Order: sequence, then structure tokens, then C-alpha cells
Amino acid sequence: MSGDFFRELDQKLNIICESDETADSGEIVVGNYQTRHYDMCPSATKLYNDIDDQVDDLDLAERTAKMQDVLFYLEKHTVKEMKSATQEDVMMAENLAEQIMAMAGMMDLESEHDYIQSHVDAIKEVAK
Repeated sequence: MSGDFFRELDQKLNIICESDETADSGEIVVGNYQTRHYDMCPSATKLYNDIDDQVDDLDLAERTAKMQDVLFYLEKHTVKEMKSATQEDVMMAENLAEQIMAMAGMMDLESEHDYIQSHVDAIKEVAK
């Protein structure tokens, strides 16, 4: 993965952290992190609503929640707002999904994260 990918990911994380979209239904707090785009995925909201009862490493769960927020933001931006996606958007979604699933595996919650691929697929569907 190139440094550009991580710079772009960092920029998207900063946008999410600075935006004020906490009033949306489906938003939750994971550890010390307030989600911003979980309204895109009721399954994630349900899973992470009581994640602290399911995992020993809440820091890992918080980091996974943040990465999902980036994926959900990317889907919201490309599918709902722009109604198109670039190949870079698809690559970012695929990389995020790979990292999220690896982290889900570390929490022994891979099957519970089966919804992740559907968000990548939605972005792929609108790709140019």
C-alpha cells in the first residue's frame, strides 16, 4: 500500500472526526469514539452497541469501529451523494474491508462482520 492511501485515509478520518453528524439515528459510542456514519448500517449499530460485553480488547473494537465509520462515510459519499465512485474509492473500500475483517478476526467476531462486504459491493456498483 502506498503512502498516498494512508494519507487519504487519514484525511477521511479527520473529516469524520470533525464533522457533526452525531444526531443521526444509529450512532453509538464505542469506547471513547462517537460514531458518525453508522446510520448506513443497522447491523454495525446492533453489533457495536454492546461490543464492550463481547470483547476483551475495547481499544481494538474502537479502532475497528473507526475504520467502519470511514467505510460507511465512503459509501455515503459515493453511493448516496455523488452516485458514482472512482477506482481509487473502490480500492480504498476493499483495503478498509480487508483491515476491518482482519481486526474482526482478532476479536473472534468475523462472522458477525459479514455485512462489511455488502458496503464494498455498493461502492463497486456505482464505480465508473
